[in-house]
Amino acid sequence: MVTAQELGGHSLTELAVMCQRVADDVTVHELTAREASSLKREWATLIARETPPTPEFAERKKIDAERRKLRKRMAQFLAGAI
Repeated sequence: MVTAQELGGHSLTELAVMCQRVADDVTVHELTAREASSLKREWATLIARETPPTPEFAERKKIDAERRKLRKRMAQFLAGAI
């Protein structure tokens, strides 16, 4: 069993890939697959917002905070799902 702390060491992109794998797994409960898919979409939206990188310091700090929160939520979710 993998812990959320161990998963938290992965990049946000790696966690998004893991979420997509859970979402695509036909043996996973439907609600779990939906949550995994939702987290993956949230990641894609965040990436789109930061591409290209914003030159504004305040906006970068806000996006960085959102990245940290999303990474934590993904790690917690995946620790219970895989």
